[in-house]
Amino acid sequence: MKALLISAACVLLMASCTPQDEAAVSEPQAIERPGVFNGTEGGPMDLAVAQSWEQNWQKAHPNQPKGLFYGKETINAMLNQQGAVGIRFYPGYDEEGKLHLMMYSTDKNGNDILTEPIQVSQIATPCPPFCGGGGGGGGQ
Repeated sequence: MKALLISAACVLLMASCTPQDEAAVSEPQAIERPGVFNGTEGGPMDLAVAQSWEQNWQKAHPNQPKGLFYGKETINAMLNQQGAVGIRFYPGYDEEGKLHLMMYSTDKNGNDILTEPIQVSQIATPCPPFCGGGGGGGGQ
């Protein structure tokens, strides 16, 4: 789950990868029928590539958060919504121009689940100021 969320966030937030970086990213799993998800989409990404993409983002957007955090209860609530097989992430800017990442539960046909009650993610916790101190990712 963590690798899927990190991969999704990297894809949405990073400026672009260089041709040599593209080869290090796992190919997405083939979908049997176009427009149909089964909950296994996504895949691992090389840590060095992820860190390079993070650096690209930070250089291009120095006044934006390095990363955005959602707790597992928020993520589980999105995944537990009836019919959900995954989460789609949408970037957006607030009135002050700060980046946010919205999550929508998504069904097997690739539709955002917008039936009542609509559950769009809570506002993420930004890094900085709430960053870890070790390992890879935005905590550095």
